[in-house]
Amino acid sequence: MARQWNQNGYEGSKPRFPRFYPSKLTDDQKEELKAMLHTLDDWSTKKVQELIYKKFKFQIC
Repeated sequence: MARQWNQNGYEGSKPRFPRFYPSKLTDDQKEELKAMLHTLDDWSTKKVQELIYKKFKFQIC
C-alpha cells in the first residue's frame, strides 16, 4: 500500500479488490486520514497504522 501511495498518491492506495467487510473508519475519518497523508512526503504501512491508532484509537492489522 505504501508503495502505491508513493507512486500514485491517494488513488494508488485504494484497494483493487472487492471489500467483504465494512470499513472501520467513518467517511469523515477517511477524509481526515486522507488529508493527513497528503501532508507526508513518504510513509510506510507501519507509520499509517500508528497514525490511525494515535488519531482514532483503534488498531488496524
